[in-house]
Amino acid sequence: GRRRGHPDWKRRSPRKAKPEIRCSVGGSRISKFGRLAIRWTWVKMERRQALLDASQKAPAFLLAVGKNEGSSTELGEVMQGMSGEECASVWSGLKEILPDTLADATPEVLELVVAVAKFGCVHLKVADKATPGAMKEVVQLLHDNLIEHVEFESPAQDAICRVCEAWFLGDCEDKSTVVPQTLVTLLMRSVGDNARVADVKRVWDIREALTCIELSGVGFRTVKESIMRAAIHPHYVMHDDGRRFLAFVLTLSPELTRAVHQSIKNQLPWIRASMLEQYGELYHQAWKKAAGPALHALEYDCFQDLANHCVHAATPALASALRKVLAVVHKHKKNKAVDEMLARVYEPVLWRSLKVANPTVRRQAALLFAEVFPVQDPDASNAEFEKSLTMQVNALELLMRDPVPEVREVGVQAVSRVLSLYLDLFPVHTSTGFMNLLLRDLAFDTASPAVRVAVLRGVAFIMDNHLSH
Repeated sequence: GRRRGHPDWKRRSPRKAKPEIRCSVGGSRISKFGRLAIRWTWVKMERRQALLDASQKAPAFLLAVGKNEGSSTELGEVMQGMSGEECASVWSGLKEILPDTLADATPEVLELVVAVAKFGCVHLKVADKATPGAMKEVVQLLHDNLIEHVEFESPAQDAICRVCEAWFLGDCEDKSTVVPQTLVTLLMRSVGDNARVADVKRVWDIREALTCIELSGVGFRTVKESIMRAAIHPHYVMHDDGRRFLAFVLTLSPELTRAVHQSIKNQLPWIRASMLEQYGELYHQAWKKAAGPALHALEYDCFQDLANHCVHAATPALASALRKVLAVVHKHKKNKAVDEMLARVYEPVLWRSLKVANPTVRRQAALLFAEVFPVQDPDASNAEFEKSLTMQVNALELLMRDPVPEVREVGVQAVSRVLSLYLDLFPVHTSTGFMNLLLRDLAFDTASPAVRVAVLRGVAFIMDNHLSH
């Protein structure tokens, strides 16, 4: 802290300059970053040679590949500097040190399997690297032992699934042979006790693998059972990737469509309302993408089946749950294709159910009828439309004159909704007849206070339409 010239001031000895590193060609100075680049280049060359030498020995290969996920980036950089012959040599060595089967595999062997699978994933990420024949044989070997000889939800199983997924998504040679057991394993993991949403996304990513499996084969039974479990699992129903996967499944074959629908239908009485709406969205998305026999199965084995169970439900709660599923499709009635489909599918159910002797069935059919009115084919001629409208008007009038008060109450609600939304659709004498029946007869219904209350609420609802003033 003393100033220069003070008796106690001591001059510091100058620092010795570090010798400069210069290039052997031209003698130019090499910067710090240049020195680091040269050093990293030598390190990569050493690791590449170590990888080539280690492919014949399991302990050395484990050391070369690394046991932590953070080494994947460095391993990829090392592989980028390897030629095709060197990669083929590595995989030939790995093929020799791996056993032919993983039955009774020791922990050391499973550790080697994890390292080999990790190395395969890194190899497939390097875009300019071809897949040697030995690599295909190794991946196929791992796939064939996946279910029978590898512990469920073990690190080895996850590593094998990932390399098989990368092989399939990379569109590599014979990709269809390495996905059957992979798909089954991922499906089982996604609906297991430790299932995660990330597992559902992995299933969605390899959904095209279903097209590589013979849907009518004996081996498809396990896949079918896993899909039926997935159809009622919250991770699939409440997340976008899961619903997209289930919608994709519904479009594959009529048999699979009916199986998934049966699984869903059995759960509808006990699930919460939010899941009911998601199921409706699932059916609608599948219907938009389906074609051929799968489309026919969706319309008649799913939509018509739900409508039929809705009007014949044993309890009002079950009928309400089924209507919530179908209501998602009803919201799209403005779409001509949806309107035509609903008319074609619902007409046989509605017209038969509105005339049965059971009042509960008539009531539940009236509730469904009110939601889908008017039931029409948009491409029908004017004469056909007038005929259909007349039949529907007569059905509404019969509901309001039904001898059972509970049915009359629903008839009043249905007519009030129809007049509020479609008043301009009816001739004046028809709408006047409905209003006279409501205000002069049903408003003074002595047999049921609920009917009288429904009239008052219905009139207020009708007044929301400005044409009624």
